[in-house]
Amino acid sequence: MTRPTPRRPASSRAATPRPRRIAGGPPPATSEPTDDPRSEEPGSDEPPPPADPWPVEEPDEEDRGDSLLNSPRLTRILLVLAAAIALILVAEAAWAIVSEVSEDDEPKPARVAEGAIPVPEDRPVLPNELAVQEGVEAAAKAVEKIVNRTFEGYDQEVDEATALMTDDFAEEYRQTTDDVRDEFIRRRTTVQVRVVGQGVVRANDTELQALVFLNQYVIRAQGKDAKTTYTPYRALLTMVNTDAGWLVEDLQTE
Repeated sequence: MTRPTPRRPASSRAATPRPRRIAGGPPPATSEPTDDPRSEEPGSDEPPPPADPWPVEEPDEEDRGDSLLNSPRLTRILLVLAAAIALILVAEAAWAIVSEVSEDDEPKPARVAEGAIPVPEDRPVLPNELAVQEGVEAAAKAVEKIVNRTFEGYDQEVDEATALMTDDFAEEYRQTTDDVRDEFIRRRTTVQVRVVGQGVVRANDTELQALVFLNQYVIRAQGKDAKTTYTPYRALLTMVNTDAGWLVEDLQTE
């Protein structure tokens, strides 16, 4: 009498059928997981590339516009346009300068103030330095003769002053001195001036204007009753170069 074979307890794990190997073919694939990533691609020795941790977003409309501005082709086009505009502006400026010079090559003389001498606008002083210096020195000496006056030698001093003037200005000067002569002598007045500075303002080949700085002392009466007044001022003299030397054509004081 045979003894019955005991049954194995049932297991909750289902049995996995073992794959069969076909003769002459590759080994059957196994469904068991493996830790080696190279097992996914048979025959590959290099590991697969790592996954990108950052998501790739599609550019929006504004980003597309910025990419157009950053385009090298568009940059080259803008540079070419800017260079063309610059060339046009330079050509127009050059044409304007050439046209202005061709109208009149010589600068036009113009009076800049009342009593001023005509000089080119861009060159207020034309003669050489020696001629200018002589004219300014003559103006400084002439203004001392013209302004200095004493009540004792009034008439003689007026004659000496007019010798340094042109005929027209000498006539005008005599009219002024004649009007104040009697009062000047009656009050026993003495006028003395001292030149403290001088320079040229403008000059051409035959005329110049000199600015002279003066200290003036006016003394009235004599002795204990004498009163002295001090006044600093400046004189603008227009000088003319003639055969007789530099003569005063105009005098303005301030």
